[in-house]
Amino acid sequence: MTSMLPPATASHPNTVSRQLLRRVVLLGLISILLFAAALVLVLLQAQRDLTDQLEAAGQESASTFDKLIGDLKKDLKATGDSVLASADNPQALRQIFLRALERQPTLYRLTLFSARREVILERQRVTQQTPTELPSLLELAKTQEGTLEIGAVTFEDVEGMNVPFVSISLPLRRQGEEPRLFLSARLDLSSLWSTVTERQIDQGGYVLITDSTSRLLVSSDLRQLGKEIRSSLGGRPVQTLTSPGFEIYRGLSDRWVVASSVPLREVPWFSVVEIPATTALRPLAIRSVILLVVLCLLLSLVYSIFSFTRQRIVSPLLELRGGVERIRAGELDHRLRLSSTDEFGELAESFNQMTEDLQKHLGQLRGQLEELQTAEKALLDARDSLEKRVQERTAELESTNDEMRSLVYLVSHDLRAPLINLRGFASEVRTSLVELRLSLQESLEAMELRQRRLVELSLDKDIPESLEFIDSAVSRMDRFTTALLELSRAGHRELLVERLDMAEVVHGILQSLAYQIDQKKIQVKVDDLPFLLADRLAMEQVAGNLLTNAVTYLNPNRKTVIEIRGERGSDGTTFWFRDNGRGISAEDLPKVFDPFRRMGRADQPGEGMGLTYAQALVRRHGGKIWCKSTLGRGSVFAFTIPHLEEEEHVA
Repeated sequence: MTSMLPPATASHPNTVSRQLLRRVVLLGLISILLFAAALVLVLLQAQRDLTDQLEAAGQESASTFDKLIGDLKKDLKATGDSVLASADNPQALRQIFLRALERQPTLYRLTLFSARREVILERQRVTQQTPTELPSLLELAKTQEGTLEIGAVTFEDVEGMNVPFVSISLPLRRQGEEPRLFLSARLDLSSLWSTVTERQIDQGGYVLITDSTSRLLVSSDLRQLGKEIRSSLGGRPVQTLTSPGFEIYRGLSDRWVVASSVPLREVPWFSVVEIPATTALRPLAIRSVILLVVLCLLLSLVYSIFSFTRQRIVSPLLELRGGVERIRAGELDHRLRLSSTDEFGELAESFNQMTEDLQKHLGQLRGQLEELQTAEKALLDARDSLEKRVQERTAELESTNDEMRSLVYLVSHDLRAPLINLRGFASEVRTSLVELRLSLQESLEAMELRQRRLVELSLDKDIPESLEFIDSAVSRMDRFTTALLELSRAGHRELLVERLDMAEVVHGILQSLAYQIDQKKIQVKVDDLPFLLADRLAMEQVAGNLLTNAVTYLNPNRKTVIEIRGERGSDGTTFWFRDNGRGISAEDLPKVFDPFRRMGRADQPGEGMGLTYAQALVRRHGGKIWCKSTLGRGSVFAFTIPHLEEEEHVA
């Protein structure tokens, strides 16, 4: 047989090549997306690190300045207390001022003046006199006792340098008195430059102090004092630097910086941290270069893997696929020819061996197929014969059931006529007995005493008792025939299937038994019951018989509890009626549904047909009913009604 490649197989190599190209492009796009995601993560991490570094440096410098200003305030308050205590001793006041100037290097001048704005004592660090600007006494008088008043920052030309000054004033008063003296301290903020230069920040960063108007108050470069960094921020105030993150702008030194600020607590100033942008962004640039190198290596690795895959895996797979296509087309004499000695070569040899075995066993399979077809035909004939026998047997059973139901009906119906005659004859005998008694009244008086007593005994006791026995037997026989008639009618009555709310059915029956339930203090628990497609009258009779038995046969040694629940299953709906009453013994349990069977003590009225009716009605619906019971502990009666075909549409 000549081997030819099917037309659909010729395009397989090109298709696979296009698939490989698409996969390469897809992997390249995925790599680019991964690189972009990694780059974004690196940028975010670098931004987070830089933000944390700026915030930490700003918080540290702000804490340092706040501590310095706080210590200065405490020192001025202590100095004010000393001045108030030595107000009448000029020599002591001079010593207090000198010691204060020695303690505080930022303290430029101390001034003590009266409420009339007369300078009482003044000391400063340099001999050059500058005008003393006294604060408003009205504002100071309004402050609370011992409260410092910090004035605005002013810049003065000191030896050709723009030096920032700020005044701190303190009213001195005794408790309950108006302030008589006022202490004013003049601070030289330029002296804080050493505090600034001591703050070591990584990557060449430094700290600045500005006021709320963006003027530079403290810097290691004293030439920049007084200048505003607002211009560097595009006209925005320095408060914009306090928002989360950082700003990049061209600083006063004409170089790009990364900056953030933290507000001070003691004074309305800001601690600004600036880091040169070139050094701050260097880690990001290094990480980006590393990622680019890794990406190039990854692309090279992917290209190498796909080249190897195409030469060593895809080509042999294409050959194997072509062989499979030919085998599928029926060319069982086709063989693979692969020159490789690796796993694909072994796979090709196994494929060729498999093809030979397939050819060898094909003939055997054809013979077995013929045998199977013959056996299948025999099975079909046997199945047809069996189905015919089953249908015939089913028809016979149905006919027998109809005959039995008719026989039961006829027997129970025909028995009623003799019973009625017996009851009528007994009534006539009772009437005749009365007449006979009246007729024999005179004869009895003439009889001997012994004979008269025998006749009276027969007329007054023996014959009435016999008539009572006849009436009782007739009544019992009448009840039995009535039960048989009802059972026969239950088997013949047409079922009217409808959607039933079983909770409503059960509660209706419980309502009819309410008097007995209240009298016997029975606790009834009814769960949410599912709906059911069935005959209403039949279900009322089934549930009524089960509940009547549970209410009737109680255990007097404990409180009676009856539980009713239901559940929809895959094949049908099941209902359980549980009670803790007398229970049924193990030997009586198999006969519990037999007609005229009463289990245990017969101390309650009835014919023993209730459970028989329930079983017959459940079976009419194609269901089943069963009982589990333990003597002395209680019983569980359950029945299942299968789902009808139209129930899916109703649900």
